[in-house]
Amino acid sequence: MKCPHCGSRKGSDVIDSRNNTGAIRRRRKCHSCGERWGTYEYSDEDLKALLEQCMTNALEKSLNAHRFERRNGKEDNGSKAVNGP
Repeated sequence: MKCPHCGSRKGSDVIDSRNNTGAIRRRRKCHSCGERWGTYEYSDEDLKALLEQCMTNALEKSLNAHRFERRNGKEDNGSKAVNGP
């Protein structure tokens, strides 16, 4: 794993692991510079569920924006003004 502080790929030690909701949080220490940082690791099922939730939220946000525009008379009927001859 690449150290976010020095960029070294020499390796890191896991100094602490905790099971958070839906993820494993690991504290790591770089072999080169000694700095520490945290990572979150998700299972494939958790990542799939997270992606589905994000896509659903994005779709709902888009639909709400469209409804707002229609309610306020800003509906785009697909026609575009053409400038010039």
